Order: sequence, then C-alpha cells, then structure tokens
Amino acid sequence: MSTGPLHGVRVVDLTRLLPGGFATMALADLGADVIKVEQPGSGDGARSAPPYGSTGEGALHLLLGRGKRSVTCDLRSDEGRAFFLDLVARADVLVDSFRPGVLDRLGLGHDVLAQANPRLVQVALTGYGPEDTRAGHDLNFVAEAGLLSLTGDPVTPAMPGSQVADLSGALWAVVAVLAALHERDRTGDGPVYDVSLTASALTTTAIPAAALALDGRVPVAGSEWFNGGLAAYATYRCADGRHVAVGALEPKFFTALCGAIGEPSLEALHLDPARQGELRERLAAVFAKRGRDEWVDVLAAADCCVAPVRDLAEAMAASPVAFDAVLRDGTSMRQVGLPIVRRDADAGRDVAGPAPRLGEHTADVLAELGSGAP
Repeated sequence: MSTGPLHGVRVVDLTRLLPGGFATMALADLGADVIKVEQPGSGDGARSAPPYGSTGEGALHLLLGRGKRSVTCDLRSDEGRAFFLDLVARADVLVDSFRPGVLDRLGLGHDVLAQANPRLVQVALTGYGPEDTRAGHDLNFVAEAGLLSLTGDPVTPAMPGSQVADLSGALWAVVAVLAALHERDRTGDGPVYDVSLTASALTTTAIPAAALALDGRVPVAGSEWFNGGLAAYATYRCADGRHVAVGALEPKFFTALCGAIGEPSLEALHLDPARQGELRERLAAVFAKRGRDEWVDVLAAADCCVAPVRDLAEAMAASPVAFDAVLRDGTSMRQVGLPIVRRDADAGRDVAGPAPRLGEHTADVLAELGSGAP
C-alpha cells in the first residue's frame, strides 16, 4: 500500500478519458485511495481505445488506471445512486468530468452530495466552464483559448503534439483538490470548484497574453519571440536529418553559441528584427554540416542552450521519471511517472499498482461500506 503524501485521502473518481483520468492518476501516485466509479458492462472509454496491451485493454487505461480501484455502479438506478451516496459519504474528494447539469439530472447534484457529506471536496472538470454545456475535445478548447492561433504560421494553425488543454486542466484539477483539502481543514466544509479546460489552455499563453495586455498588439503565429520569430529560439536540421533545438535567448548564451560554432560575426544579428531571416539561414547552413548528436557533444561544454530534438522513444528511454510498470498479467509497460521527487526519500519509486479490471473492487468496497449489491 502506498505511503505517499496523500495516504489516507479517499478520492471518488467519476471521470472519463484523459483529463480527469490523468488528474486522479496523479492523486493515486501521490498516495490517495482512488475509487473509480464506472458504468457496468462498458466502463471508461479509455479501456477500449487502441492500441491494446497484453491484457486486451487500451494503453490509455493501462496508464490512467494505475493504482486505482474500480467499482461498477449504474447511477441511473435507485440502487446505484444509493451506493454512490454511501461511497461519497465516506470520501474526502469527488472529481467528475460530466458536462454541466448531468449530475443534477441524475439526482446527484453538488448540493445533494454536500448534504450527504458536508466535508466532501468536489472538483468538476468542464470543457468551457460551469454554465456551458457544449461538447468539445482538446482541439476545440485550445482553439477557443487562442493557443491554436499562436502555433504554425499565419496561414495554417498547427495542431499541438499533445493534449495541452486536457493535461493542463488535469494539473489544475490536482491543484484545486489540494487547495480545497487545505480549505476544508481550515473551515470544516468541503468547497466545490470548477476547472475549465479552455481556461486551463489559456493559462499556457501567459507570455503572449501579458504582451498583448501591455501593447495591444495581437500576437501572430510564426513571428513572436517564442513561436518562430527569433532565429536564436528555433530548431535546425542537421546533416543526418535529425534536429537540434536552439534556445539561446540571452546574449551570453548566444555569444557562447557563436563562439562554439566558429561564427562570432553572428553575434551582431542576435535580436535585430530586420535580420532574423539572414541569421536563420546562416545558422541553418552551419548546423547542416554535422549530425545531431555530434553537435550536442560539441556544444555541451559551451553551455549555450542547445538540446537534441528527441523522438518519444528516445525521451522515454532517457527520462529519470519513466519506469516499467508491471501489468496484471506480469508483463510490463513503459510509463511516465510524476516529475516530483522527494530529495530526502530513499532511492527507488513507490510504484502504484496496475490498472484494475472493470468492477474488480466492487465487492471489496461494498464490504468496506457494509452495503449490499448496487
């Protein structure tokens, strides 16, 4: 059993797919007892999303479900609702990802849940906010948040390589849970928080949003400091077809880079708006002369903010937070853990258990609650 910082905290997980599943996965990794409530027969759609692991379940479920317990419960039935209310009455936290109004229609609105357990912390993940019931996915949320307009070029927005709204929203949900638990300890009552995925995506635009607030100029894709406008903050193709990422924003780093590549004359072009095209061409010509890893070795001693553009397999192999999680059938799956490490902890990782079978822990949880079948 986990002895992490959230040991003793019980979380009822009423979420589906990535955003809520990632948030409650993080809570489980931190030691919380996460009880995932799923529809009988089908469960979370992550279970059936390809590709499939050796257990026959989707890789997304094998990741997001780690360390959790699964119970099945039909919230549309009187018995299911009674079981669920019994469960939340003994819980500390409820996280849900339904559209606004769904729990109310089920007879399980936030007021009903608070009556069942006044100390229950409730965090709702919504796409656009607590009053907006539109359907959406990550691409819709980053589009509404203005983030999509900052990627690619002015003609064609580029899709992000991962789910920025979903994952930033998941992390904000974890922040909300931790803040709410602290608030409850202070006041005695469990607060209700909403985390909008669109608003979460907007928080990732902090730098261009701050500039907009000051000068009123709407930032354009491919032309700002951090989205392609600076040659010293860009990627370059190397002789072997792979790339390096150059982030030499400060003059000291760019000076070191120019010295290390034998082009000191480029220093004068560093932040000159009129000469960024010229600087980009000259840097591209230099980096095209050697392979990626050779450049990384050459520039390592220069301390000039250059890194290899790794593919995901390379990154997973090299990351200190990636680990081989053991699945229920004894096989393993490479997963990413939390990027939080206690410096005074013993070496090794407190690994969460494998993702559960659908309803695997229903009988156990019923026994703990002293309830009958849902």
